[in-house]
Amino acid sequence: MSVSESLQVNTSPIDAVTAQAASRDLCVERLAGARKNTLDPRLLYVEKKPCQVIRTAHDNTSPAYFYAKSLRLYLPRPNFADFLIYVVMDSVPPSVYIIPRGVLSQDTYRTLKSLEEYRNAWGFLATSGSPQLTERRFTSISPQLQYAMGAAQCAGLEVELIRTERGKRRSDYRSFFQRRLLIAGRKCAVYSASKINKELDLNEHSVVVLRAPTDSWAEFQLYLVEDGAVYVIPRGSIAVTTTLSLSSLGLRPYRNAWGQLRGDSIRPELY
Repeated sequence: MSVSESLQVNTSPIDAVTAQAASRDLCVERLAGARKNTLDPRLLYVEKKPCQVIRTAHDNTSPAYFYAKSLRLYLPRPNFADFLIYVVMDSVPPSVYIIPRGVLSQDTYRTLKSLEEYRNAWGFLATSGSPQLTERRFTSISPQLQYAMGAAQCAGLEVELIRTERGKRRSDYRSFFQRRLLIAGRKCAVYSASKINKELDLNEHSVVVLRAPTDSWAEFQLYLVEDGAVYVIPRGSIAVTTTLSLSSLGLRPYRNAWGQLRGDSIRPELY
């Protein structure tokens, strides 16, 4: 193992941030941890600006398309940090993305291209910025969930949000499940079917990613495509995360197939 690889293995995300900030002559102040004589593993001040360090990782949409990568961006619920520092530990040195709190309103995934302006954006911490950049914003219902609700209602179906346990006690971003809906009394999970090639315009031959469910709650999966269509697919038709062309004979019958939630039957095989 090389020296750089050894350092990567033994370095925590906050240590990586501290080292990179110090190398740029930025003032860093660590905060005391919950236990005596320890330092907080996530919170610190950089140039007197409150920051939270968050470990993240590259997400490969499909092994067949190695360039289709994104980052998981968790939005912390506590209000301490003005800036969120996402650290990708699978590179040497670790990649660092510095994002003002006001940019995000929910947990999300972003492509590497869309995050390029935040990569090593230490300038945010070295200068005074607009207060709007650090405004705390939370979305109670994600845009994907809002769209799925609207599309189902336009199809004449009754829609109900699913409250979380937390949502039964208070109202905030975690009041409702962000992937779950009851539509016509059927349990539906909502996903975005994103294009593999982000550079090309969407057409009938575009290849999209269809994510497999991670739990057994839903009876139907709703895949939202950027042209406004919703693919309504019964659970079990997609057992593993896969990619399909929108022109696939196995996929086309499910386009805006809201009738299934009323009991209509569609049984082509996906391949």
